[in-house]
Amino acid sequence: DMDTFINGKVTITGNRTFGVPSNVRPGRSGVIKVTASGGTRSINTAASGMISVNISWPISIPSGQTLRLTYFEDESNNVWINSATLNAA
Repeated sequence: DMDTFINGKVTITGNRTFGVPSNVRPGRSGVIKVTASGGTRSINTAASGMISVNISWPISIPSGQTLRLTYFEDESNNVWINSATLNAA
């Protein structure tokens, strides 16, 4: 739900797949921070609704590291992942 996860952060203890986003608002943008705990974790995207260019999915996140995803919501109810940067937590 994009209404409740603006500039959100989450710690994952297992591999995860982003679902199809809901409550998309055209023009809104933000950052999603995903931190891996207890081992290397991977994240992937749903088949539709999240679009990225030049980003290879799934993305592996070493334990204790944080992945920062920047995004933009468009008028077609899609969430565009603009960048994926891995940094220490």
